[in-house]
Amino acid sequence: MKFFVLLLSFFLTFWSVFATETTSTWETISPSIQYEINVKQDIESEIKEAISINTNYTINLSWLEEKLKILYPDATFEATWDVLGASSQQGFSFERMFREKWTKEITLNIYKSTSRENAEWVEEINSEIFYSKQIQLLVYEKSILLILSENVESSEIENYVQFAKNDGTYIFQVGPLSKTDIELNSIITSIDNYSKTSGFRSDYVTIWWERDFIFDILSKLNRETQSNKDLFKNKLNIVGISSYNIEVMQNYLWNFLTKKDWIESLLLTNEETKYLIFRNNQIADFKKDLEENERIFVDVSLTNEGINQIFFISNFINNLSNLGYTTDNIYIFLILPAILAGISFFKHFVGFSPIGVVIPLFLTLLFFKLGFLPTLILTLLFILINLWISVIIERYNLLYTPKISFVLTLNIIFFIIVFNLFSYYNIFPLDLSDILYFIVFIIISEKFINIIISKDLLEYKTPFIYTLVIASLCYFILNIDAIKLLTLAYPELILGLIPLNFLLWRFTWLRITEYFRFKEIIKSVEEE
Repeated sequence: MKFFVLLLSFFLTFWSVFATETTSTWETISPSIQYEINVKQDIESEIKEAISINTNYTINLSWLEEKLKILYPDATFEATWDVLGASSQQGFSFERMFREKWTKEITLNIYKSTSRENAEWVEEINSEIFYSKQIQLLVYEKSILLILSENVESSEIENYVQFAKNDGTYIFQVGPLSKTDIELNSIITSIDNYSKTSGFRSDYVTIWWERDFIFDILSKLNRETQSNKDLFKNKLNIVGISSYNIEVMQNYLWNFLTKKDWIESLLLTNEETKYLIFRNNQIADFKKDLEENERIFVDVSLTNEGINQIFFISNFINNLSNLGYTTDNIYIFLILPAILAGISFFKHFVGFSPIGVVIPLFLTLLFFKLGFLPTLILTLLFILINLWISVIIERYNLLYTPKISFVLTLNIIFFIIVFNLFSYYNIFPLDLSDILYFIVFIIISEKFINIIISKDLLEYKTPFIYTLVIASLCYFILNIDAIKLLTLAYPELILGLIPLNFLLWRFTWLRITEYFRFKEIIKSVEEE
């Protein structure tokens, strides 16, 4: 019982730290000041910082005069546009055509003038700058669409963008994106916005990724196209840049993208070739350039014939992706046998005896879905709450089924309260997009409740710790990028778990923990 008391005190301390509401000091902003801020934000939204050569660059702020008259009825305003190395322009609209690629400096100054009569009845005019903006306008010859992972070094991105500007290339940058950003934003909307830019546009989408970013992007694109078949007027060409092993990536992407009607072609190459993109607006020219310069690349041959039926697990992946399932959910389904094999290994070879098989399995799934720390805290908080509930209900002689139903109902209410608190204080982001994982949590709840309200609670202290350890180890091992990549690229490898389970089934030697437990006996036997 001391173990659970210490656990309770630890989490009460933890909760008191995070549940303390931080107070914010809000400054009262007058309506006129807020209106002025909104006006300046509207000006910012009108300013474009890139334009193709031989295209009229226009900024129309004629609407601004009316707004300024409302804000300052007794003042007059005028705007000047100063272009470095060229003549200035007056007025609230600016238009000019640039015929050479380069970065142009344009300074916009809006002056506010007010007049009043002094003691001698002489009119005095006071002029001040109301708004000033220095525009670094990139005049480009060609442009590329680049989708970036948040795991790419920011210094590399900055150098790449600067190199592109010097080359006269405009990078229509989407990102850097995290996994959450991908889910919240429409990638197709970004592609559509890029198609509206002027000048020579590349006919392919470039994805610069690290880790499993390309899985998430392509999974998101596939789901968006599944929900709306008319999203793309033309099929997409995709160029993937990464430091990953592109040979392995080729097999995964072939499994995932075969028989997809929204993609035309896919090239995978390493980061050394990223600067060659500036020289080619067409994917066919880019491929030819890679071949001539003997650069490493893979042309993923996507066909409509499908995958050989012998590779039934690869076909399974492809069919699930056609139905719009995310890569994460497909991966979680594929590793279920690996988690079960891991539980068997740790129990029969290492000697960690968990609470059954279902609880460590479901805990591992929750680690993948909700995150390691949120799941761990929810589980431990749930145990502490049920310890408290068990103390109360021990006073009453309740039938088993109503008792379990009552405790489960309290647990669901507890879960809702904790979820709301986590969301309100933004402690941990909990993703419950799939209701299945909420059901998994309830199933685990019933198993734990049976143990907690039983008379042999203390006997489960060690198995409970082993359950957390096994689920944690399974999560951290199977969350390694290389393992995830290999599983998705060569999913038939999981068939190798069948003989592994058979060997564990036949394993009759001492477990690793037993060697430590009985080392004195083993030593005495060896001495004899």
